[in-house]
Amino acid sequence: MEKSVCLERMSEITPLIEQSMREFEVPGLAVAVVHKQEVLFRSGFGWRDAARQLPVNTETIFAIGSSAKSFTAMVLAMLVQEGKIEWDTPVKQYWPDFRMHDAVATELITFRDIACHRSGIPNHQFLFYKPELTDQQLLERLRYLEPSLPFRQAWQYSNAMFFIAGCLIESITGTPWEQWVQSNIFTPLGMKNSNFSVAHTTAGANYSLPYDIAKDGIAEIPFTADRAGAAGDINTCVADLAAWVSLQLNQGSFQGHRLLSEELVQELHQPQVVIGPGHLLHFPEMPYSAYGLGWIIDTYRGHKLVHHGGKNNGFTAHVSFMPADEIGIVVLANRDSSYLPDCLAYTLYDQLLAKEPIDWTGRFKQEEAKMRKMMDDMNAPSEPAEPKPSYDPLFPFDDYTGHYHHPAYGGITIHRLGQGLSMEIRTLSSALIQLDENCFCSEDGALQLTYTRDDAGSIQSLQMPLEPSVNEIVFVKQQSGEDDA
Repeated sequence: MEKSVCLERMSEITPLIEQSMREFEVPGLAVAVVHKQEVLFRSGFGWRDAARQLPVNTETIFAIGSSAKSFTAMVLAMLVQEGKIEWDTPVKQYWPDFRMHDAVATELITFRDIACHRSGIPNHQFLFYKPELTDQQLLERLRYLEPSLPFRQAWQYSNAMFFIAGCLIESITGTPWEQWVQSNIFTPLGMKNSNFSVAHTTAGANYSLPYDIAKDGIAEIPFTADRAGAAGDINTCVADLAAWVSLQLNQGSFQGHRLLSEELVQELHQPQVVIGPGHLLHFPEMPYSAYGLGWIIDTYRGHKLVHHGGKNNGFTAHVSFMPADEIGIVVLANRDSSYLPDCLAYTLYDQLLAKEPIDWTGRFKQEEAKMRKMMDDMNAPSEPAEPKPSYDPLFPFDDYTGHYHHPAYGGITIHRLGQGLSMEIRTLSSALIQLDENCFCSEDGALQLTYTRDDAGSIQSLQMPLEPSVNEIVFVKQQSGEDDA
């Protein structure tokens, strides 16, 4: 597509963006449109700090969540290019101590399997909630994570395995994932405003605060304290991501400097596994989806679309491009789980491709209404469970106290709290409400604990549904002096 044609078709872009922000209640937004090696449009809109009315510009830093996975896949491709790994050689050949829960997966899993989400391991998201473990310790605990699908049976999104990919990169090369990205991607692309931590982001001046919908409007929320590593720990701006998209459109070359071979770039962008129905939001214009290596591949109204979105507490990202049409779009929003970035990207592609307009705003507003209702239903106050008496002669509360351990998830401590019990797991703490003689829940009802006893009535363990797609996670009661490492 010619540059002049793109520019002509984008003449009404600014009013469109401003109207969309009002429709979707997004405080701040940054947008870039890329054509080959040129940035046709980039601008900030609204506020990065609504209370102080500080504006968004093209260098305002946003968290991009899972859009970072494409960077991790690029690092793996660079290691393939350097001969340090091969896509289809089992990981165990590079790291002999590598272990998974399943013996077959342990022997056969490759970096291709990890990068296209066919390991059988689900998200296990709670594992990465404020962990106190090093990357190496988390890598060692992978063997205790239960799969929810047989190895290579189907596509299943896994933050856990992309995190592990970052751990493996460091274990095999001796260089941390972050340093690989910084030295081999950020620096040659001139991505000077990109980083890997909230602390780094907030040490500067030009960053966006995170926001979400509250009862009385948009409200600032805390930055996420999760540690996603290679699965999602990149913070950046549209100016930097425009260079990243240009690299993709130019098949691994940027401003005359080649970072990756054209063949390896094309492999990243090619379908590896079909994404089954129900996993992504589908519309008639995108009837089938596949996953490449760190990228989702769709056919959008007859045009190949390569993309990867990202969500982080208070932020939503859309990064995409159409290789054959040589155009790409980046949209960053500072509102949690917003549909605006996808909605705006599809609307802009329709303009650029001169397609008959689709009411994407209407469609996505319907989807947002469904999501809000689902969240409201989940968070709606329910009738409080009637607790049992605070003391049962058969099972005194002191029986429940102690320390419980899972080899991957770590420890839970149950304390006496007045006439009841309390729970501590990592930085979370809550009083417990007794539901029956072996079942308790947290004060907000979000977490439920079920105790198991032996034939003599002594408590052996407790279990919690921390990963919905596998059996409940079992924490075994520790005897005095047992190590929780």
